[in-house]
Amino acid sequence: MTLCDRVLEWLPYSEPFLFVDGFDHIDENGASGHYTFRHDQSFYQGHFPGNPVTPGVILIETMAQIGLVGLGMYLELLRRTGRSEPKKSESLPSTDNSVDGSGGVDYSESVRELPSLSQAPGLAFTESEVAFLHPVLPGQTVFVRSEKIYFRLGKLKCRVEMFLREGSKNTVRVCKGRMSGMILPPPPTNDFPSKEGSTSTEQGTSTEEGLSTEQDRSTES
Repeated sequence: MTLCDRVLEWLPYSEPFLFVDGFDHIDENGASGHYTFRHDQSFYQGHFPGNPVTPGVILIETMAQIGLVGLGMYLELLRRTGRSEPKKSESLPSTDNSVDGSGGVDYSESVRELPSLSQAPGLAFTESEVAFLHPVLPGQTVFVRSEKIYFRLGKLKCRVEMFLREGSKNTVRVCKGRMSGMILPPPPTNDFPSKEGSTSTEQGTSTEEGLSTEQDRSTES
């Protein structure tokens, strides 16, 4: 399993709201990935009838899932576990490189040591400022690339761009902007009984003790 495969497993989304087919690269500086919009996706029915165009909010969500959430979960796991980045980390691929999903590096032992989905941290998408430059139509594949601006105190801010591939080298930029997110705190644990539970137990014990005392008195009489 590659590192990109593991990060894809961590994403807290599922169909029909998962807009990531795969990550092509991820390291401490950024992430890249791709997604193909299908002709049968429901939002095309109303946006627009007879002239389907991918809604801008869906493009923003796709950018966030690939360029912000996946990267943020990876960075937070490195921080929590005290691990350094795997040694085979490479720089982000240029738009001329292959982004067909085969670009994930197999980190072997490093990947197997990373936590499973149940232990993966959450990240909330908090802010975006995006400029739209080109429409995306049904059936087209978009590529997203992000660059970390900062990650500190549980807050991540990135530069993110989306583009289309036309031919082997020509690319068309779809949108670009900045996005921010915040790491969610881990869920609370129930290591101790609730106050109500303790009270009920104590009351039950007191009642039992009272009955025992009364029975003893009756016997003595």
